[in-house]
Amino acid sequence: MFEQVAELFHDLDAGMLPVSVLFPYLPIPQHRRRDRCARAAASAMADRVWLRPCLDHALPGPFRPG
Repeated sequence: MFEQVAELFHDLDAGMLPVSVLFPYLPIPQHRRRDRCARAAASAMADRVWLRPCLDHALPGPFRPG
């Protein structure tokens, strides 16, 4: 999993070019990879964020807020 995240962030970083400041939607390979990786990272984070409240409700701990 960590290798996947590292690869995603590497591709996101490679998509940050000087031309991206003026033309962020320019259809070049680096931008296409950047956009694909951004969608994949957002999807992976959304899954984890959704899972957290489910686990909090299913496994109550001794320090429950409220």
